[in-house]
Amino acid sequence: MMNVMGEELNLDVSHPAFTNSLMKKDGLYCIDRLSCLAFLYCCHPGTNQDVEDEFWQLINPEIEDQVPVENLLSILMKMVEICIHQR
Repeated sequence: MMNVMGEELNLDVSHPAFTNSLMKKDGLYCIDRLSCLAFLYCCHPGTNQDVEDEFWQLINPEIEDQVPVENLLSILMKMVEICIHQR
């Protein structure tokens, strides 16, 4: 499954970033963290607005009118953890 996703997103899923323990819990991939990692590693062609829309989809996948601040903070903290772990 990961290989298929990697091909679709043009990502090298054999990269250590995708195989480290931060990405898995109880042997299964953490979808939230994996989505953040993919967003950080993907090339984002298009306008700044397109990138903002993609980022907003991470924060608000259900496309609700309002989003709790906790959702935003959760995604940002996951991105920070990923960046720190990649050092």
